[in-house]
Amino acid sequence: MKKPVKTEDSAKQRRSQLRAGAAWTIDARVEVGGRDGRIRFGSVEIVAPKPEPAEVRRNIEQGRTALARAMGSLTTPGVELKRGKGIAFYAIDPERPDRLIRTIDGRRDRGVFENGQFKVVG
Repeated sequence: MKKPVKTEDSAKQRRSQLRAGAAWTIDARVEVGGRDGRIRFGSVEIVAPKPEPAEVRRNIEQGRTALARAMGSLTTPGVELKRGKGIAFYAIDPERPDRLIRTIDGRRDRGVFENGQFKVVG
């Protein structure tokens, strides 16, 4: 078993058991600098070529276009639930918050869940 990765930033240290195939999270301060595209966190340094300014502008424009397409969905509150035959919808009873209202196939029943099953209560 591999040991958890520790960083110098003790305020964000986390202890966890790691297993094969698990995702690793490293909390560390990141230093970005220079013109050569060096990124350093802890004792690890990544060197990669920086993108050209034209590529950065193109990516920004693509991001803005994608955001414009998604804006309608992002600003509309709530979710849309499609009702189908035999599908129950549950809501809290406004008159009795300890009870639920089940709506299924046009029928409304008030009740509670007992042992994982909905039980109609008068």
